[in-house]
Amino acid sequence: MTPEQREEIARILQNGDELSPEWARILFPPEKREYELVYYGKEREEDILANTMAVPLQPVRTFGKNGRNGKNQWQNMLIFGDNLQVMKSLVEMKKAGEVCNADGTEGVRLVYIDPPFGTGDEYSITDDVKAYSAKLQGSRFIEFLRKRLIMLRDLLSQDGSMYIRIDYHFGHYIKGIADEVFGPQNFQNEIVINRFKRQLRGLRGYNVGTDSLFVYGRSPRFTFNEQLRKRLCSFCGQEKDPEWHHMVSPGLRNPPERIILGRKLLPPRKSHWKFRQSRIDALEQTDHIRINWDVSYTDLDGNRIKGLPEFLQTEDTPVDTNWTDIKGYVLSTRYPTENPEELLERVVSAGSNPGDIVLDSFAGSGTTCAVAEKLGRRWIGMIVASWRFIQCRSECLIFEKESATKDQDSRLSHLHCITQDSTISQSSRNYRGRRGASSRYNFFSAEMSNTKWAACNWMGI
Repeated sequence: MTPEQREEIARILQNGDELSPEWARILFPPEKREYELVYYGKEREEDILANTMAVPLQPVRTFGKNGRNGKNQWQNMLIFGDNLQVMKSLVEMKKAGEVCNADGTEGVRLVYIDPPFGTGDEYSITDDVKAYSAKLQGSRFIEFLRKRLIMLRDLLSQDGSMYIRIDYHFGHYIKGIADEVFGPQNFQNEIVINRFKRQLRGLRGYNVGTDSLFVYGRSPRFTFNEQLRKRLCSFCGQEKDPEWHHMVSPGLRNPPERIILGRKLLPPRKSHWKFRQSRIDALEQTDHIRINWDVSYTDLDGNRIKGLPEFLQTEDTPVDTNWTDIKGYVLSTRYPTENPEELLERVVSAGSNPGDIVLDSFAGSGTTCAVAEKLGRRWIGMIVASWRFIQCRSECLIFEKESATKDQDSRLSHLHCITQDSTISQSSRNYRGRRGASSRYNFFSAEMSNTKWAACNWMGI
């Protein structure tokens, strides 16, 4: 603290005035880091955790049979209200052992969020029905998201992970605060995904074609399941057939020789065979190795060898950080910026296992919840705008009805739906009466009225 700051504090107190919150970081400085993002209005993490009030989650409505009769019973949660307060409540529930995965571990295994991007825009369904607002900008937006990242970190299990979707407006700032919250050592990947494609001409810059997914683990032992996809061309991105490639890599390895199709072969000079003997034997069993007799080489002993071993590529490859092979947004829906199911399926499959809890605190149209249900995960969705709450419920209804039509084991296991007051009921009636409203998002439409909800609770805070 500088002498000038001490004098200013003394002057304020002598005048009988209260110190503003900005003085907290000076009087009680946070732990020093190698680097951190400093901005106006940034609160200490300790103050955020202490000052955020938990709210009770009150049941409002039950769909199907409420199965929460024992410690291992679970109720999926669809929550309407301030997600920061709700997350504080869930943190308390986690401490009490009430937020558990199917294997008994406490906490959420996977968090996926697609928050507003701080663009200053508002997104609507129709002229008089808002979807969500991104008007919060600048340091207020950064602090808004930082508070929620802190709560989400504390909600994660020790082997949990988090995926944050963000665009170019604030992505570099969000990466900085996420490093502070989770620790830079727990940053895993930046994944590139598609966004709406615009081909505007006459710009003094490039059209923006991608968003980012930042992936963080709660700890180095976070849950990760390798995902595979069809082999893609490295240049055009289109699917391609496997090709034959030579089995040589640069550098020396010991022992150098391999038994390949019954021949003991040394690799070419300054090289080694790409695979271990066990892998070569396995490839021979599936006819994925051959000798290309049109190629000759000089081996490590200087002998001229006719015929170079080749292997056939696999039909699929591990998914890397380039996800532009799938859609980034759904274009055929009324809800703006809706994430496609194939994107969420990849995230949920990679970051969780059946029976794990998946959480989306900006649930929007409810796609994360619907995908988690389809993949056999437990889930928690949080909605701020009442219209989105109605739509999210409809999304789950559609899944339930489609599954029942296919004679599948259709169930929406134990769901809490949480609201603050009766505004949802009124909003539901109002929205039902809007001209041109799609039944896809109309919870009370005739098409939906007989759809079965299994073990679902609608709750209030």
